[in-house]
Amino acid sequence: MLGWVLLWTGLVLGAVAVLGALAVGVVRRGIAVARELARAGERVGEVAARVEQLPPPTPPTPTVLRPARR
Repeated sequence: MLGWVLLWTGLVLGAVAVLGALAVGVVRRGIAVARELARAGERVGEVAARVEQLPPPTPPTPTVLRPARR
């Protein structure tokens, strides 16, 4: 009986260790993704500020259209 308890205890502790290691990896990747998103947000802000400084677009010059031939 004691053997089974030790076996299951070892399996559970091993599973907890593996899941803990995987969770640490996921958290680290999540932090890296959050940093990249922050950098991308800064770049979007810079580009948006530059776009606001652009002059308004000029309307296209009108063209003369000939009536369609039948």
